[in-house]
Amino acid sequence: QHHQFIIASQKKTMLKLITWYSQRLESHPLTTKSITSGFISGSGDAICQLIVHENNKKIMRNKGDDKTVNAKFHFDWLRTARFTFLGSVLIAPIVHHWYSFLNKKIPTQRINAVLKRTFYDQTICAPLIMPTFISSVMVLEGKKISDITYKMENEYFQTLVANWMLWVPAQLINFGFVPLRFQVLFSNMTGMAWSIYISYKIHDNVDDLN
Repeated sequence: QHHQFIIASQKKTMLKLITWYSQRLESHPLTTKSITSGFISGSGDAICQLIVHENNKKIMRNKGDDKTVNAKFHFDWLRTARFTFLGSVLIAPIVHHWYSFLNKKIPTQRINAVLKRTFYDQTICAPLIMPTFISSVMVLEGKKISDITYKMENEYFQTLVANWMLWVPAQLINFGFVPLRFQVLFSNMTGMAWSIYISYKIHDNVDDLN
């Protein structure tokens, strides 16, 4: 009985949070989406740091490097702050206005309309916003233009294909079943996994155990 009370209480709390969030989306849509996007982008980077650290420890353990295995996890707050900042001021506004534009131009929920919105999203927005975000992160990190250019020339297509593998099915669901005001939130939730991947791709030449 006590267990049932806890479950009921949790459901009630969750319902209140959803209601509160929906109200904020109605009253302050862009601000709410920006805060949400920033939080999720930053969280994705933080998770990436931890995953890479633990993975490196496993690799070093297999090599018998006990000193590196015992290295402490040093969280890079500034790196996560960059992701949070760009998720809020770059990604959220672009996606907010882009989704609104798509839904105005192709308003129905019919399968052909959903396919069109997904096609335009993944052939126009995605190929532009992805390198913009990666380049912005690297600029904030103080990387040279030559480093950014090298990253784009050598990893752009591979990253774009990975983007399509995740986002095409996700956006079919998003555009087909999710109400407009929640589409950026759904995108952000999917973006948690994407942020982890992008953070790894940007920093895959960094030794996180130094």
